[in-house]
Amino acid sequence: MAKYRKIDPRIWNDVKFRSLGHDAQYIFMYLLTSPHSTAWGAYVIDDLYIQADTGMSAKRVSESVSELLDLGLILRCKKTRLICFPNWFKFNRPENERSAKACLNGILSMPKSKVLTAYCNGSETVIEMFANNSLTMNEMLGCEQEQEQEQEKDFEQEQEQEQEQDTSARSCSDATAHERQEKYEDVVSVLEIPLIKRDGVFNVTQQDIELWQETYPGIDSLSELRKIRQWNIDNPKKRKTKKGIRRHISGWLENAQNQRPFGTGKCQQASGIKKTARQKYMEELGDAIEQGNGLPVPTEITEPLPGSGSHRENPGKPVSGLPPGPN
Repeated sequence: MAKYRKIDPRIWNDVKFRSLGHDAQYIFMYLLTSPHSTAWGAYVIDDLYIQADTGMSAKRVSESVSELLDLGLILRCKKTRLICFPNWFKFNRPENERSAKACLNGILSMPKSKVLTAYCNGSETVIEMFANNSLTMNEMLGCEQEQEQEQEKDFEQEQEQEQEQDTSARSCSDATAHERQEKYEDVVSVLEIPLIKRDGVFNVTQQDIELWQETYPGIDSLSELRKIRQWNIDNPKKRKTKKGIRRHISGWLENAQNQRPFGTGKCQQASGIKKTARQKYMEELGDAIEQGNGLPVPTEITEPLPGSGSHRENPGKPVSGLPPGPN
């Protein structure tokens, strides 16, 4: 490969060159003299190399290359990244037969594409080199056309496969969308309980609430959790750590369930155990005292009341001596 490139000084008076922007002129001179360039005026180069060597942005390089293409100063194949100079051999003819043969071999080593075919057909020097080596353009470029067609078919098949995979992926995504939504709803925070300063807050999820409600069915878990949150807001010095908050909540809920309702006969016992006659009477007694009514008429109680020694001796006999009910 030649160490030097021939550039005619008259390029600065060329109409096409002078119509280029400053960046496009710079890129054109770079491509002519690039360290990647060849003696046959065609080589493969990626935009990243141009950016790295010139220090220009991707946008500036792309716009400059587009200007050169529009004016026909270069040919380019996006697929193979091949760049060719239509007028290359006008200024850089091979000096001898050996150089011409090297250029011909170099051209034949380039990626096969329509751009390379157009470059060869448009250069009298290249056509002459083919003829001098007993080769015809059709023989050489016909093979190139077949290879190019095969490459295009492979490319189309790859695109079809990618589209099928995308369609399948979208179907799977739609099928699991509802499941993902449910999982999100399970982990989304319903309320926050403040912790000590370094631990921030404890996020209570819907899944947590359902689990506590199942464990403590006698109470409204969400209502109690709101009470816990308010208690921690009002008592900042007694707030819990991230490790201790669940134990704090479980203890609170257990105490709430174990507390026997008093003052309302309609409330069920938190433990869920069937009430005895004594328990029912004590609740009715509490209601009567709270409402200012007379004492309720006792039903027959067959178990001893606490603190009554005589009844402890005969647990199976009816209880007597209780205060009379209202007249």
